[in-house]
Amino acid sequence: MKSALHSLPSWFLLCLTFGSLSVLPLSLSAGELETALSSVSFNVTASGSGKVVEYSFLRKQNSVDYQYEIQSSPDLVDWSNVLFDSAALTEVGTAEVRTVVTEAVPEGTVYLRLQITSIPKTITLQAGMTINNALSLTKPGDTLVLPNGNYAKQTLTKQFPADVTIKAQQTNKAIIAGMLLSKAQHLSFRGIKFTDPFRLDGASDITIAGCTLDAGASTEGSLEIYGQGANGPTHHITVENCTISNGGRTIFFAGHFAPSENWNHDIVIRNNQITCGTNVGIQISGGRDLLITENKFNTTRSGAILTAGATRVEISRNRIEGPSLGMQIATPGREWDPFSGVEHMISSDILVANNVIISTANSCIMLSACHDISIVYNTLAGTGTLSTIHRTPHDYANKFVILEGNSNIRVWNNIMERITLDTLDPRPVFESHNLVRTGGAGDGLITSDPKFSETTTYSLSASSPALDKAIFTDDTPTVDFTGEERGSPADLGAMERF
Repeated sequence: MKSALHSLPSWFLLCLTFGSLSVLPLSLSAGELETALSSVSFNVTASGSGKVVEYSFLRKQNSVDYQYEIQSSPDLVDWSNVLFDSAALTEVGTAEVRTVVTEAVPEGTVYLRLQITSIPKTITLQAGMTINNALSLTKPGDTLVLPNGNYAKQTLTKQFPADVTIKAQQTNKAIIAGMLLSKAQHLSFRGIKFTDPFRLDGASDITIAGCTLDAGASTEGSLEIYGQGANGPTHHITVENCTISNGGRTIFFAGHFAPSENWNHDIVIRNNQITCGTNVGIQISGGRDLLITENKFNTTRSGAILTAGATRVEISRNRIEGPSLGMQIATPGREWDPFSGVEHMISSDILVANNVIISTANSCIMLSACHDISIVYNTLAGTGTLSTIHRTPHDYANKFVILEGNSNIRVWNNIMERITLDTLDPRPVFESHNLVRTGGAGDGLITSDPKFSETTTYSLSASSPALDKAIFTDDTPTVDFTGEERGSPADLGAMERF
């Protein structure tokens, strides 16, 4: 839209706020909108009349703002007492005029900008109406409430420019037997219980908050973040404050066996209670730019986290407890995943920080053919072991080795019982200021008892040798397990003593 609006001096700007709000429909087509606006009249102190000459659209989260330019006759120069009269538009729609801005240029042309913001509304699903039917009646910012009861499996494909919320009338009382989001966009689920797999297939801008996801005895995942089909990768997803249990791979990232730009991406798994299924709690096979943080894992049945093709991942501030392996960072190769393109499924550029891992298995953290891994400020208890396995995964055609063991591993500011390295693996390229009872090395190594004050949070006692012993580098986190800023100097392990 061509105009001199942005070049005006500030003294040409006048803002008028109205006591009564006028309503415009956000669902009008461009032609319908222009017809509707042509009926708007303006009462001014000077002679002249105005009419709509053009308009443009500006989007904001949870709303749509319309901007219009309304040009008056050249002799209209005094807009000090402008009244906006839109009575013809008050009968339909869910939008309100919040402000009117008039701007005059020296040549006498006057522009009027109307910022019109949607009014969120709440719709309760009625008997005989499907969730898809109800979504067709919603707009960005609206909420669809599901009454208590059982619902069949849902397949949703609706795409919105900003979030529409679907929530249970009472938490966990609206029960859905599985969900498929096929390229759906900007949906937020809250307080719903899902009793079969919840799959996101090429979906984007999805929030799952305060929900229960439990696939039971199914071998599928309770939450499947899928990006292997024609819908492309799933991306920009937040899963938080949920209870997620059982299934095979409880949370399963399944991406294209292709370069990482094709993987599922920009996903946050935060502050969930995760009871690991028969295979693993979280498996990442094709995921990048991920944050897995502040979760509590129960590893009674299987390990917490397996990466089998992941990059630019932060695993931080989690509590992992049980008899199984805490986490395994690996590159599968044809030996694990005999599929074309497996050579792209490398685990690299992963930060493991501020986790408390209590495991009676052989390892709390196992590295199994990976590259560029940073392990900092963790407390490993139970067997308390960081171990490596020197695997040599091959491409699908078995023509070359994808990775030769583990490389560019950095380990600092941790508390652990032991480090066990495969004889074919080198020591970490950076190994400094750790408390390791057995098998450690590097500057600032402490081998004595860490003297925890208790074995629930594994906080340090006042006499712990780990106090004030941390080293700071450019990529050292500044907070501890609880999210509190660390002291200077900081303590070793996940829990800073304050």
